[in-house]
Amino acid sequence: MRNANRFFALHSAFCCAAIATAQITPVAETSHKGSLLFFPRVELRWADLNDDGDIEVDELVQDTVITLSNDGPSAVRVFMLAFNGDPEEFEDGDSCFHKGCNLFDYVGPLTQENPCYWSMASGRPGIGVPAIPLPPFSVLDHTRCGPGRPDPEGSKDRVLRGFLVVFAVNSAEQQIRWNHLTGSATIVNYRDQLASKYLPWSFRAIVGEQGAVIGKPGGLRMGKEYDFAPGKLLLEFFAEDAVLRTANEGFETAIGTTDLTLVIASLDARATSNGPLTTRLDMAVHNQNEVRFSFNAPCFTCWLHESLTSIHLVFNRTFMQTNAGKVRIDGRSSTTPCVGNQAALLGVAVEQIIYDPNGLPRLDMVSSPLVGLESEGAIIRYSPTAPEE
Repeated sequence: MRNANRFFALHSAFCCAAIATAQITPVAETSHKGSLLFFPRVELRWADLNDDGDIEVDELVQDTVITLSNDGPSAVRVFMLAFNGDPEEFEDGDSCFHKGCNLFDYVGPLTQENPCYWSMASGRPGIGVPAIPLPPFSVLDHTRCGPGRPDPEGSKDRVLRGFLVVFAVNSAEQQIRWNHLTGSATIVNYRDQLASKYLPWSFRAIVGEQGAVIGKPGGLRMGKEYDFAPGKLLLEFFAEDAVLRTANEGFETAIGTTDLTLVIASLDARATSNGPLTTRLDMAVHNQNEVRFSFNAPCFTCWLHESLTSIHLVFNRTFMQTNAGKVRIDGRSSTTPCVGNQAALLGVAVEQIIYDPNGLPRLDMVSSPLVGLESEGAIIRYSPTAPEE
């Protein structure tokens, strides 16, 4: 009996030690506060509302409204990087040149009890008390041809699309631990009377004391001083053109387009940057019957915004043969069809849903972040005011 007691004591001690030493890899999520926030999708749209053949900046039909809040014990400064996601291109011959993956930065105060918001189109109201307006997103792409650029998806609108990064800094603009930042992004289409809201990817600082500089100033290392980025992304989706029936046979829900937005987590915002990274998408799709579909996914640089069916017709109900599916997404290195790098990705999906209450079809948009799988390192490089150590 004494030996049995000794066995159980040793066994219990071993189990407790194993549990105590087990390490949980910290990976970014959208459900907690952090020191670094990624908003993967910002989109503005303009249309020819005056029907005069020209589109002006005051003919805005879609905006993105950002909210930001500091839940810490005192005020903090935040560093913002706003990126134009689309690539370089010429319009109207070569008379209008649109830059690609260009950015502006902004630093401002975020007080303790001041949940703030601003329109990405106007930069107003802004942050702080009283509110300090931010630069409008349109400074990234406004030529004599008008605000933004022609819609790559083929509509008659002009668009400006990209993403926003926010992180806590000190007075010298050096990154600090401040796991008290939260926010949201709401895409509002005034013309179509649609809106969808999502929460940003949030990275906690995992070293240092509150308010302390973490890592080498000018380099935010995910997986070292911050949470890891996800190694892969998972999206559960309804196939385009699927019809979902409920218990009430008089009601049906049809699935329209699902837009996928992805951003490469590693960024270089310095003036000496060699440019954005390129990666090749690896997409593993399964339908409800566990049938896997393989295809050549595209490469992209910096940022991607595409409907699922424009990536491949496998995402259509006719091709997939079931209403629902899932896809695992990875950024892989490659030499063909592009020279690409292994890259951690962040993203959000927006799904169009058409339902028929009382015989009156109605269109809604539903946005949701993708689910992170596994873990991968990434880095954001920027130029703080103080010289790098």
